[in-house]
Amino acid sequence: MRVLIAPDKYAGTLTAAQAAAAIAEGWRRTAPGDELSLAPMADGGPGFLELLHEVLGGDLLEVEVRGPHGGPVTAQVLVDGETAYVESAQAAGLHLTGGKGAEQASSYGVGQLLRAARDAGATAVVVGLGGSGTSDGGAGLLAALGATADRPLDAGVAGLEGITEVTLPEPLGLEIVIASDVDNPLTGLFGAIKVYGEQKGLAEETMPRWDGVLQDLAAATSRKTATEKGAGAAGGIGFALLLLGAARRPGFDVVADLLGLPELAARTDR
Repeated sequence: MRVLIAPDKYAGTLTAAQAAAAIAEGWRRTAPGDELSLAPMADGGPGFLELLHEVLGGDLLEVEVRGPHGGPVTAQVLVDGETAYVESAQAAGLHLTGGKGAEQASSYGVGQLLRAARDAGATAVVVGLGGSGTSDGGAGLLAALGATADRPLDAGVAGLEGITEVTLPEPLGLEIVIASDVDNPLTGLFGAIKVYGEQKGLAEETMPRWDGVLQDLAAATSRKTATEKGAGAAGGIGFALLLLGAARRPGFDVVADLLGLPELAARTDR
């Protein structure tokens, strides 16, 4: 029998590659004669870039960016031809905040990664979203690209209180694709704060306050964009990217296409 093993990561336990190897080991104990194909998967969150580098090769560039609490962190940009790939969690991930200081956590470093992708000669960038420790509506990202406002954009959601005016940055000159399986809007009952705020360290009783702040950010930029699928991804980084003209695709689909998963599946029995 020909079997396809295509797991995502087991967050906090196994990478996708480790999970695939473990499943294969167990399968072989029971059916050693079966033909196994391993295709570790990712959805745009942590592990996205590592997996794509294994699949695509390309040049992996190290970039020092501003972490969610302002200190320097080392992140990467994968460049394959004219397309670059970025994993937002490397610059603004929950593993970098430890669930602390969620109100001040900024996505500024993700914007720096986009600039690095452009400076490396890319004309398109695929941004994997997931595992973020930020809830700033992507304001920090916009600030890193030159946006200005009447409140500081790089001081987390707390810094945005009272915001009424935002001037968006000049076009970056990149075709942007969001790779994310999250389809939440920016605000409201199913928004970034209400659904994901607690896991990032926001106290339940403060969530209406912070959701209201993101509503003000949307009012100062685009309420329509705030309702689009994926605007609430990665604490609203999806919203900022949509403001910049990004197109959204499910992260699983992006990786499946790059891996040739449909073709692999067609050649297997399970």
